[in-house]
Amino acid sequence: GACASFLSWKQLHLLILFECANHPCCVQGLASSLQSNRASIISSQDFLLQGQRARLYRRRGQELLQQQQQQQRQREDEYNNDPSSFMVLIPGMAQSIQTWDAQATALLLASDPSTTALICCEPLGLGRPSPDDDHDDMHNNVTLPRQAEQLRQTLLFIVAETWGCDDDDDDDGDHVVDQCRFDLVGFSLGGRIAMAFACLYPTQVRTLHLTGVAWDRSARGKMNVAAWKDILSRGDSAANEKSTLQAFAWLAILSTYSPSFLLKQRDKIPIWVDVVASGHSVKGLSSLMEQTHPSEHGDDDDGNAWTVPKMAHRIQLVPGGAIHLVAGEMDEMVALDQVHKLAKGLHCETSILPTAAHAVPFEAARAWRATVLRHLDQKRGQ
Repeated sequence: GACASFLSWKQLHLLILFECANHPCCVQGLASSLQSNRASIISSQDFLLQGQRARLYRRRGQELLQQQQQQQRQREDEYNNDPSSFMVLIPGMAQSIQTWDAQATALLLASDPSTTALICCEPLGLGRPSPDDDHDDMHNNVTLPRQAEQLRQTLLFIVAETWGCDDDDDDDGDHVVDQCRFDLVGFSLGGRIAMAFACLYPTQVRTLHLTGVAWDRSARGKMNVAAWKDILSRGDSAANEKSTLQAFAWLAILSTYSPSFLLKQRDKIPIWVDVVASGHSVKGLSSLMEQTHPSEHGDDDDGNAWTVPKMAHRIQLVPGGAIHLVAGEMDEMVALDQVHKLAKGLHCETSILPTAAHAVPFEAARAWRATVLRHLDQKRGQ
């Protein structure tokens, strides 16, 4: 009902199809229907910039474009010329744009038309390099500040290419690029990249929505990270890369989903394992683990300025900037008391979703999506 005020019946029908797709009882034939209906309403365009893959999602149709422009003008008047806003999804470890495709489409369909577009950006180090890529150069620096720097370059490039200036309208195009602000939605590693972005570029962050991020990891979470690093360290040759990635994928999946969810989806787990093993490289994942998880000592890691506690102390968004944290009640990667500690440090609210573990956006897709939309709606209502 909340969506009906700004979605056409055709859009609402597609959104219902996406909701059904999240339900394990739905028939497999729904997938083809989803793709054909999605293409009629949502357009997407892929980008590759300096090793970072990104996908831009936009609504189709002149009527929707006019509605967006009208809503944008109203929003600029209401918020003192607050510039265009773009929702940005940042996946977690060993994920991809494809992992988030259905979620991204559903979010854009259900979001307020003042959300100009949705952009999904893979962290550096994920995916397999193309034959033209410099494999070593791609993974030499994938630290959190480097991730944030490249994310900004990618986002501004996409905005400039899509809404930027042409030869006859230089000033207006430059204004769009320079003044745009982002609603950052990050999961796990993606959440920490979003925090690093907010530390470095606070004036270009409108809101932060962070899932699976805490002041410190749980004891079990630290052991899981150590196990991931150990498995990846054994894949040092092409001969055993696939088996190493399969072992990593098994452990990562088993440690980030709840037992009840894994039991329901047990027939699909080998497929997920193969997707991870075929979609990533040992070099890339190893670099990410070493450079973005250099220590698991939280506050005590004085040598690293990019731990969650250190970033939380430095984040100062522009006036009115909003932050929201989400975690699963059964998350074994982060301790819930540490989620609440981070919320206190960031002066923000928290949503704890019952029965879900670390991979909340996929285990409780509808409930998680509702927290994102509610967070954005509350920001608009301030």
